[in-house]
Amino acid sequence: MSFLLSVEPARVPRMGLAIEVGDEDSREELDQLAILLREEGVEWQQPEACVLPPGRATMTSMPYSALYCLQRAYARYNAGLPVTPVSDMAEVEEDEVVAAEREMFESHLIYHSDVDGYYIPVDFDIPELIGDDYERVGSSQGLLAELRHCAPAIGIRLEPDLSLSDTEAKRIDELIQADSGEFTYEWMAWLALHEACLQSIDSGHAIVFIG
Repeated sequence: MSFLLSVEPARVPRMGLAIEVGDEDSREELDQLAILLREEGVEWQQPEACVLPPGRATMTSMPYSALYCLQRAYARYNAGLPVTPVSDMAEVEEDEVVAAEREMFESHLIYHSDVDGYYIPVDFDIPELIGDDYERVGSSQGLLAELRHCAPAIGIRLEPDLSLSDTEAKRIDELIQADSGEFTYEWMAWLALHEACLQSIDSGHAIVFIG
C-alpha cells in the first residue's frame, strides 16, 4: 500500500471547509471507499443508520486557514518548539517545521487533504492512499490522538484521561464565538475535529471533508 501524501497550504486564506460525520450525500463514494479499503486489507463499512452522539462544537464549517493554523501548532509542538499565535498566513506557508512534518508522511492531521477525503474509525498508524485516484484516508483514532497531543500547546485543558470535559468544551466554544483569544482559528479547527472524531468512533461513520 502506498502512503505518499502531499498537501500544499493555500496561498491565501479561503472560506469553505465543512466537516461532516455520517454524510448521506457521500453514501455512494463511501461504499466504493469500503471496497477499495477491503482490497488493501482494511475492513470498514459505513453503517446504514446514522445515529450520532451530540457534538459540542458550534462551528463545523470554517475557513481553510483555521485548519492550516492548527497544523502549524501541531507541527511545532511535536518538534518541541514554541507555539505562538499566527498573525499572517505567510507564517504557516513559510514555517519549515510544518514542511518537515508534512514530508514525514505520518500525521493524520497534516497529511490529509483539505478539500476532500475521509477519516474512518479504524485504528492505523499513518494516513493511507488507496485506489487509482489516491483517495486520502486517515484514522479517526489517529487524528484524535494527535489532537489530544497538541491540546496543551493552544491552551486546551484535558482531563487526566485525556478526555475533554463539557465545561472545557463550552469554554473553548464560547471563546471561538466571541473571537476573544489568541488561538481562535486553532480552537475552531481543533474542537470541530475533536467532536467529529468522537462521533465517528462512537457511530462507525466516516468523517468527510467537504471543500
